[in-house]
Amino acid sequence: MAGATGFNTVWRLNASVYGIITPYKGLNIEGTFNYSPTFTDKSSYSRQNGYWDYVTDQRVSESALENASITNTSARTWRQSAEILVRYNTTIKKDHDLGALLGYSAQEYYSKSFAVSRKGATDWTLNELSTYETLVSSSSSAPAKWGLLSYFGRVNYGYKGRYLFEANLRADASSRFGVNQRWGYFPSFSGGWRISEESFMQGASDCLSNLKLRVSWGKTGNNSTGNYDWQANYATGNVVIDGEGTKGLVRKKLSNDKLHWESTATTDIGLDFGFFNNRLTGEIDYYNKYTSDILYHPELYLSMGVVGSAPENLGEVRNRGVEFTLNWNDRIGKDFEYRVGMNFSFNANKVMKFKGELQKYWTYDAQGNKVSYVNNFSDVSESGFGGYICEGRQLGETYMYKVYRGSGEGYTGGAVDIHAGPKDGMIRTKEDMVWVQAMIDSGYSFGGMKTVAKDQLWYGDILYADSNGDMNYGDTNDRDFSGHTSVPKFNLGFNCAFSYKNIDFSMLWSGAFGHYLNWNTDYYNSTLVSHGYGIIEHIADNHYFFDPSNPDDPRTNQWGKYPRLTYGTTYNNRIQSDWNEYKGDYFKLKNIQIGYTLPQRISSKFFVNKLRAFVSMDNILTITSYPGLDPEIGTAIGYPLMRQISFGGQITF
Repeated sequence: MAGATGFNTVWRLNASVYGIITPYKGLNIEGTFNYSPTFTDKSSYSRQNGYWDYVTDQRVSESALENASITNTSARTWRQSAEILVRYNTTIKKDHDLGALLGYSAQEYYSKSFAVSRKGATDWTLNELSTYETLVSSSSSAPAKWGLLSYFGRVNYGYKGRYLFEANLRADASSRFGVNQRWGYFPSFSGGWRISEESFMQGASDCLSNLKLRVSWGKTGNNSTGNYDWQANYATGNVVIDGEGTKGLVRKKLSNDKLHWESTATTDIGLDFGFFNNRLTGEIDYYNKYTSDILYHPELYLSMGVVGSAPENLGEVRNRGVEFTLNWNDRIGKDFEYRVGMNFSFNANKVMKFKGELQKYWTYDAQGNKVSYVNNFSDVSESGFGGYICEGRQLGETYMYKVYRGSGEGYTGGAVDIHAGPKDGMIRTKEDMVWVQAMIDSGYSFGGMKTVAKDQLWYGDILYADSNGDMNYGDTNDRDFSGHTSVPKFNLGFNCAFSYKNIDFSMLWSGAFGHYLNWNTDYYNSTLVSHGYGIIEHIADNHYFFDPSNPDDPRTNQWGKYPRLTYGTTYNNRIQSDWNEYKGDYFKLKNIQIGYTLPQRISSKFFVNKLRAFVSMDNILTITSYPGLDPEIGTAIGYPLMRQISFGGQITF
């Protein structure tokens, strides 16, 4: 064995040139140029190592020189940009404020790198690449280069500070799109009306400090895709020509010369207000955001082989919502100041266009009999955002099985009642199993299973609803959209702070609501048993158990919260369904801080302008019904946000 050491040297330069001239009053011409290269050289090589016997205080083994290795890496990046701005501002007859701006901007980026690895050192003290004997590998990255060229302009006008108007237009060209698709054009307009400045509002000036109406519409662009995504990529690979194997060029990715800018058009209507000398202030906004020509990498059919897909301008998404903030700032007497604030937001999104409309229906013959079930879900949807992307649905909406829920009456003879099964969908009692057997005898199946046995359908298993009516409860066609996503619809924040003489206190709460988390993780809330893994306590103590051949078994727990324990397979008990769906709502006390500032008459004696000591507590309390680790980080099993206490000080000279 051998340890590793080496070096990593990074050299950076950030050089800028800036100039401004004023050829005419109110007219400014500014120019900026920036050049910032970065050079990186890294070497990682083996060090002599081995095992040490601490009893005899001697080395009992050591690493061999022939196993020592070295890897040298070199990377170079260059970034440069230039910008020219022409500004003009003037006031006409004191009441009319006029401004204009014209601009030009260009950015360019280039990078390349290579790496070499060799093996077999000559001596432990020699760390140069040439002193290692055998070449292991050498590689270089394809040069990465992109550029962005922009022209933009703005005109703004104000009348007596009461009526405000602004118009913008920018044109951007990105090298990440095809030659005929590089330009995108993005206008925007905004207007404001300070209602509180009107003469008819003067009678309310004692309580109304500010009232402003804002309206805006604008379009922005997004070119966040690979530098060469619109082009086909090739790589060397093994090919067969005339029956002989040889090396050749193989297409690794498809091309799309129609790829162009993604754009988002946003309409916003807002109201700013202030009362009681702006002690009470707030804002309320309604927005409608429509994103079109979304840059997206679609999945390819397996018949396309291993070739990669090219991104497409594939979808359209609408976001609508409301944002609201409210703050109160005041003081009582000379020494006590306080503030209270809250913010609230609501957002609803919908996929307006993607790969087509979801269709699920039966076809019938001339006699009205069912022939086949049509379900194009796999053709018009793709996974993403924690769920699926599908036209007409929310982004990331979950697509899952729904647990069967019956009346619990069971089978009473004659024709079986399909609605008389287990109330919560789990086979718990002998009566439940009699109903299941009667269903099977009548031609129904459960997840394709038609046999009652421990290795098939058994006590403690979950049944799923037959959504499409094909007599198979819980097959693929029974999955459906839940109407739920893991993205909160509502967000709420609350903060308050006060200071009394030299003592200060602040508190911050935040919460998210209106979302669902499907927590279904092995060894945490799954009843799958595996070698080498323990069973988490809440599963061990509260899983279903019933042996019909020994109903008096002390382990019997027919009303356990979780399904039966299984080994090797979960018998459909772990498929994504609303059985494991939980509300992800939470409200958290994120931070409390208490501080004390030493009076300046004391701190100034040792040349300190301000000396403050504080204690801060983070992630103190979480109010939630979610049973997983932390609803804020979702269903992932990792490090939750830690509760911590820190002490600190601030010194200003």
